[in-house]
Amino acid sequence: MLFRSRVGELLAMVDLAGAGDRMPHQLSGGQRQRVALARALAPEPEIVLLDEPFAGLDPALRAGIRAQVAEVLRTAGSTAVLITHDQDEALSVSDRVAVLHGGVIAQTATPRELYERPATAWIAGFVGTATLVPGNSDGTHLHTALGALAHAPGPRGELSAVLRPEQLRLTSPNGGPVGTVTATEFLGHSRLVHLIGPDRIPLVARLAPSEAWHPGDTAGLTVDGRVHVVGTDQP
Repeated sequence: MLFRSRVGELLAMVDLAGAGDRMPHQLSGGQRQRVALARALAPEPEIVLLDEPFAGLDPALRAGIRAQVAEVLRTAGSTAVLITHDQDEALSVSDRVAVLHGGVIAQTATPRELYERPATAWIAGFVGTATLVPGNSDGTHLHTALGALAHAPGPRGELSAVLRPEQLRLTSPNGGPVGTVTATEFLGHSRLVHLIGPDRIPLVARLAPSEAWHPGDTAGLTVDGRVHVVGTDQP
């Protein structure tokens, strides 16, 4: 009786109450993932290892299941170590992220810190979309082909700005830096616009879906806020 009670408790935790009599072939891919999680939580472990747990799910299902799994783990009070090659997945469900490069941990940080302040140029490009814009810093501004870009006070000399797509704004040419649109991607919730900027720098802007830019258009380029800078010689 205690066993059945524990099974019912675990199934309810993973939102499968009443499904205890179903055979494996009667479950969807997402339901089988949740059953596997319930089995892992049965002995009340302090740490659960999740090795690419959502790799076999289609993208639409994956986002919903990983949110459910994260909530279940928090409810159970278990610490989870999630191994994944999906950057969006790592950033969306983790409290802290460790990036492995060349067999060593290159950086450990909160998801926001990792995205906004990557330790190296390689991490900047690996975690999300980024353009590295080279320049020379006077300690507060990086002087680049896109103009003087403000950054946190401190570093000087030859550095690169980590420019995220949401920081780049496109306007009518007004005498400042300009770029030429080469392609656009409509994503529903946003539009990615690819450009070639000054000094042939490839750029990407993430805009509202209503902003209509077309290949061949010339756009003025402005950068929102301060940029994060990294060394140009970092791996």
